[in-house]
Amino acid sequence: MTPPDGWRFALLDKAEVTPFIAYRGRPPEWARDTVQTVAGYTWWEVAVPKASDAGPGDGVARPGRIELRTASGTTHVAAGQWVLIPYAVQRRQLIAPGTVLTSMSFRASWPSGRAILDLQQPLVGDGPDAAPAQPEAGARRAASERIALMVRAICDVVGESRPPDDSVGFAVKEFTFTQWAQIRALLAGFLPAVAAYAREAGLGTVTGPLSGEARLDDVVHDMRRALRAGPLPYARWAALTGLGKAQLDRLALRHLGTTLRERRDVLLRDEIRHQLALGTLSAKELSARHHFTDAAHFSRWVRRMTGRSPRELRVDAA
Repeated sequence: MTPPDGWRFALLDKAEVTPFIAYRGRPPEWARDTVQTVAGYTWWEVAVPKASDAGPGDGVARPGRIELRTASGTTHVAAGQWVLIPYAVQRRQLIAPGTVLTSMSFRASWPSGRAILDLQQPLVGDGPDAAPAQPEAGARRAASERIALMVRAICDVVGESRPPDDSVGFAVKEFTFTQWAQIRALLAGFLPAVAAYAREAGLGTVTGPLSGEARLDDVVHDMRRALRAGPLPYARWAALTGLGKAQLDRLALRHLGTTLRERRDVLLRDEIRHQLALGTLSAKELSARHHFTDAAHFSRWVRRMTGRSPRELRVDAA
């Protein structure tokens, strides 16, 4: 039986939760149209433009508009809304000129390296300044506003307060003991609130510390670091954990509900879909990178795991 989220967040003191940058203002010019991968979660709240900022045109050309393209699809964020971008997901971001953000990037993972919040795609909600034309139902709207206020409070702690239209951001490198205690307390409320919001929206869950079995967590962490096709490295894992193949497979079935090979295949499938969506490597290069026998083997494996050919997946993501 899956433990309730409250139980999982009771273990938050065992997690690694670190904000590493925050600012209020206009993002730098280079960030307005770029491809980025941040080693953590990224939060943005889009300020409502002042009348003097409003420009002609529609879509992402007007201040207060953002478009995010990830392997899961395209997400639009309007003025007054917030977005939480999943952990270490590569995205093409298009930010309209003149857009003002409250921004925070942070890491939140269990000791195994597994991200605490498993989000299927960027999570979007309405902030306190969202227009009435963007209503969310009762309790969900209230929860969304509380989440935005928590991030504003965190940004107040990590740096001096700045006017919403200030174009200068500030990077957070060090914290005093008091700041650290305040940030931890705010994040301890923020993470469960976001998890509950994501669960209600059907877009994510709290992961828990993976399996609760430290040796198995070490194996899965090692697997994620070097995803490759072919035989699993049981000899290396035996040296790492002191457990043989049969013992590790029994642990995986008991704690994960899958075999280690099945877990590897899902992780490898997701990584390949991500790389195909980026379009920076050819199928042949991906085949070699992940140690498939050849490009034909790679294509057969991808079709078996996804129902689509590598070419079709690349076109789907375009």
